[in-house]
Amino acid sequence: MTASIELLANAIAGEHPREDQLQAARIVAEAQLDLERIREIEATSSPGPEAFDLASLQRLCALDRYKRRALSRQKFAVRKLEGKVRNDG
Repeated sequence: MTASIELLANAIAGEHPREDQLQAARIVAEAQLDLERIREIEATSSPGPEAFDLASLQRLCALDRYKRRALSRQKFAVRKLEGKVRNDG
């Protein structure tokens, strides 16, 4: 996972990033990989409407909270990275 984050972060940050730009890109990359994992889980484990029980609903709610947190982390990291790039250029 760490290698995937670094690879994606380097692609996001571009050539010759400063350390603060790379750190923001790592947060974006980590959130993106989290979102991909969440979407994969959602696609493979979503029961039909007749199969919902309390445990399934609790799991889906927890997954939704995790997804919203990942989206929020990604959004703020992108804003931070954009600000750093604008200030640099």
